[in-house]
Amino acid sequence: GFDLSPILGSNVYTSVAHSLVALFVTGSKKSDKQKKLKDIECVLDFTLSMHQDLTTIYFETEYLQQGNTNIKEDLQDLFQNFVQPIGYTNNLDHCRSMDDWDVIRKLLSTYLNSNSGNHGNTIIASEHWIEIDFPVYQLIQFISRYNMYIDQGDRFYEKFHLMLNSYQHEAICTEKLPDAFRVIQENVNQSLKKFKTAYNPLEINGSRLKAILYGINEYKQ
Repeated sequence: GFDLSPILGSNVYTSVAHSLVALFVTGSKKSDKQKKLKDIECVLDFTLSMHQDLTTIYFETEYLQQGNTNIKEDLQDLFQNFVQPIGYTNNLDHCRSMDDWDVIRKLLSTYLNSNSGNHGNTIIASEHWIEIDFPVYQLIQFISRYNMYIDQGDRFYEKFHLMLNSYQHEAICTEKLPDAFRVIQENVNQSLKKFKTAYNPLEINGSRLKAILYGINEYKQ
């Protein structure tokens, strides 16, 4: 006999309580009320059971998204630190879109060759090598941060997977669950696989890291 205010109407618990009260105070017969309750019981049960878990997943996904943005920004800055000493002025996105890797290799070769005659001046030679070595040190730090981020994301999505598969009446209510819930389940499963495969840089943590640290070229015979 009354409508909830916008504040209470947006609260899932008061909204569910209002729906139940409205159902039972109507003048319908008991059998009609039972039928209506049967029609909405899965929706109400799912709402009350999963609301908090879905809210948690939403906010923690937003947190991971911010971490993803930070990682991308760090990578952009790292790239600039690497190419600035050799005279490459474009950003990483431009380099990728234009496939400028050969340009960077040529600039690096020119930089090294132009400074090969500075062995007599140890100060100049040292400064030039610092310009190359310091970004490598920053790269090692970035790899460590990236690995921590991937490990964190993997653990978050493991938790999401458990949350989304914890609804105890899923088998009974499967036909009445929201389609969006199935989409979220599938997206979490796919993301979990990516954190374990596509996002996990095995080469960078193995042979590539060894090459970076010790200057070992695995292709050189």
